[in-house]
Amino acid sequence: SPEDRLIQLVDLTFDLSAHDMFMAWTNGASIVSVPENATPLAPRFVQEQQATMWLSVPSAIGIAHQAGLLGPATLPSLRCSLFCGAAFPTALAQTWARAAPNSVIHNLYGPTEATIAISYFTYQPGDASTVLPIGQAFEGQGMALFDELGQPVAPGAVGEVHLAGSQLTRGYWRQPKLDEDKFLTIDGTRWYRTGDLARADVNGFLTITGRLKELIIRGGQNIAPAEIEEAAGLFAGV
Repeated sequence: SPEDRLIQLVDLTFDLSAHDMFMAWTNGASIVSVPENATPLAPRFVQEQQATMWLSVPSAIGIAHQAGLLGPATLPSLRCSLFCGAAFPTALAQTWARAAPNSVIHNLYGPTEATIAISYFTYQPGDASTVLPIGQAFEGQGMALFDELGQPVAPGAVGEVHLAGSQLTRGYWRQPKLDEDKFLTIDGTRWYRTGDLARADVNGFLTITGRLKELIIRGGQNIAPAEIEEAAGLFAGV
């Protein structure tokens, strides 16, 4: 709304930056631009300018926390916090929730080919997962898991994330071979192959487990390094 103030700390070469600008321009809101090289100090600008909206990669939380800028209720003006661009550890979400107690926290997901973000998951205190799910697709968009043959995977199985809907790009600039590799039609629906691997939980929320090209094949088993990292993260001190 016109009363909102969006903190802008994403480089203009990163597609996430377009989100803040267009959200502000189309709603009459304000943008608080963080000076170059001052990103680690962004929480201070939130306090000084009473910013209400935040969008960044999850790692920004760890940087701010290490700088001692995220004490309890240090960011009370925030009402909505969006994180996108990388895996979002639940521990970081907990740290942010303590610092911004009045803010809802959303984990967004979506490659550039799907116009910035195409799904979201809302963090709830007490979430026991190691990494936050990427959730479900926005209304009117599609997200599904398929195997290498383009068939839906069994419930609970790992598959490649495919995206569909109005947000998909029409293709790559003068790269027909790449278009052929990354876009396919299944039962009349055009899908984009993300290269991300995920599994669905009992609620249908997807959680990323790794990248297709990063798979280790050993003894006929597919192993995603991200799954090893997740298991290691359960042990104290790792």
